[in-house]
Amino acid sequence: MEKNWFRLASNALLVASVFILLIALIALEKCSVLSVALVPLWQLGRDVISAIWGGLEWPHAVLIIFCLLVLLFKTEIRSFLARMHELGPQGIKAQQIPPPIDIHGATAAPSADSDAPPADSGVPVVDSGAPSTGSDSGGASGVPIPPIYFPAVMHATEKNIDKELEGVPDTRSYLVKHLAYARVSYDFESIYSMAYGGQLGLLNLLNMNFMTGLTDQQLEQQWQEHKSKTRPVFESWTKEQYMSFLFARDLIHYQGHIPGTIGITIKGREFLAWLSMNSRSLDRAW
Repeated sequence: MEKNWFRLASNALLVASVFILLIALIALEKCSVLSVALVPLWQLGRDVISAIWGGLEWPHAVLIIFCLLVLLFKTEIRSFLARMHELGPQGIKAQQIPPPIDIHGATAAPSADSDAPPADSGVPVVDSGAPSTGSDSGGASGVPIPPIYFPAVMHATEKNIDKELEGVPDTRSYLVKHLAYARVSYDFESIYSMAYGGQLGLLNLLNMNFMTGLTDQQLEQQWQEHKSKTRPVFESWTKEQYMSFLFARDLIHYQGHIPGTIGITIKGREFLAWLSMNSRSLDRAW
């Protein structure tokens, strides 16, 4: 919310600055003394810009347009160059993105009768890599802390937390709420960093149909359209493999009240709300 207010304030300030500049230019035109000094400079600058722009022939214009396109699509171009493995008379050949592999041997999307993954589906999913935000948070032993690569910052933060707790009457409730917020934030950040653009688009489509969900035929149609747009990146993927990440992160599920349909979970809807509140774009590669 603060970022949105800051953006609105910045836009309002920009409009006000342009308006003030126009008023200043009008005032300068009425001031004969300043006009005598500034009008020649303005005409000189305009002539220089006109000469430079008019002197550009079509090769230079193409070069400028090419540089702009490279700047706009530098992420996609970098990803494509990393996958390019052959350049010859027949064109450029790029490696396909390999299907997801579960490092723990987990399987793919759950069956229509259960939220748990089927044991014999054989389709791998991506490991979540994030602290648990569900009910299986490690039991009595707790969740182990990952390797710490920033001990100085950790130590300073722990000292700040100790100072904060001095004035908190219910420290347990205070710490639980802050830890829950930190885990959810980390979970959403990790989801956004690993999700493909098509997966985010599918999640948004399910959100727009959250009451009814989408049938397998509708999802298959969406998958084929996305596959054709990104060809040949996902040629070796199946729809289940592409959706397995959304299942693994508890963003989508099979709906019990409408058999055979897949819908968005509460976590999925709140994840999209988090994206909107933090100005995160759904328009990403693949």
